[in-house]
Amino acid sequence: MPYFLKHYFDPDFDYMRLHPRQREDGSVDHFDLSYVQNVVQGQVLAEMQDLSEEEAAEAESRFVLLEPRFPAGRNTELDPDNSRRMVAACSGYVFYEQGRITVKRILNVRRDVDFHTGNIPYVGDMVVHGAVRSGFRVRAAGLRVKGNIEGASVGAIRSIVCESGVKGGYNAFIDAGDSFRCGFCEGATIRTGANVLVEGACMHSRVFAGGKLAVKGRLTGCEVYCFEYAYVGEQLGGGMNAETSILAGYDPMLLYADRQLNERIAKLHEQIRLCEAHLGKNEAKDQELREARTELRKKLALLQRRKTKLWERIHATGMLERCRIIVPGTVKPGVEISIGPAYRKVDDFMENVRFYYKDREILIASPAIEK
Repeated sequence: MPYFLKHYFDPDFDYMRLHPRQREDGSVDHFDLSYVQNVVQGQVLAEMQDLSEEEAAEAESRFVLLEPRFPAGRNTELDPDNSRRMVAACSGYVFYEQGRITVKRILNVRRDVDFHTGNIPYVGDMVVHGAVRSGFRVRAAGLRVKGNIEGASVGAIRSIVCESGVKGGYNAFIDAGDSFRCGFCEGATIRTGANVLVEGACMHSRVFAGGKLAVKGRLTGCEVYCFEYAYVGEQLGGGMNAETSILAGYDPMLLYADRQLNERIAKLHEQIRLCEAHLGKNEAKDQELREARTELRKKLALLQRRKTKLWERIHATGMLERCRIIVPGTVKPGVEISIGPAYRKVDDFMENVRFYYKDREILIASPAIEK
């Protein structure tokens, strides 16, 4: 009896010959090229089906088999509940390798992420051997980028490493569930569940570090929110019109959520203002504008209630005395330091100092690193 090998993935997939996804309206999305075929552990990859002689004559000949034997490659196994199915033994991407169905854990993108690859969402660990170009999105379990991250959106469940640096043009967004490390950072928003390490300078960026921040070079023109402490090796603050602030002692993830709410609330206020500005100019459209304004006000009230509930959860850690802002190098005037409810603005040049919290105040001591 002949058998047919039914695939639950595209056996002819070729990442060198990708095509944009077609939308329902007939247009195409050049950012969605389906660069990789994701599978999760236990997902069915192929199934052996019985065929009659007549069905075998009409089926695709290369997948008609005389014996029910799977072309099993690495990281595949038989379904323990159904021996006629083959499943993925791990999460990763599936493809044919030398005639065998194979699953690989690590995805190596051996070029830039750009219009040749499209956005890349991946269930496993990924290594991008080039840059991530502006406008593109990359998601993975763990991520390493060997080139620059430009104005792109990059996320990982665990850690992200950028061996070169981030040149974001104020549009880069880095979102790591664990830590993030890079060579330098400019014009980005960084959100991490744990620590942020910048080997060089960090400039004109927003950093929300769920643990600690360490910048070996300069920290200039940045807003920093860290839970425990920040270390700046060479220079904190400085530059023309480059306001620099560090806030420690609160949950940065909640502060990030508050910032997002503030941006949405500001947009709604602007939309309401525009509706009111056009009322009375065209009687035919006045009713439509009033209805739109009513809906916008409802959305605004909902967001304001969310903001109120969020701030009920935002409170300073009970270990403010452990928070430190450590600067072995220079601190420029104008830097704003907050630890919990305490605030201090630096009004003179300082060197080799640390800022810490005591008795509801921010105090300064030297040397920066306690012995």
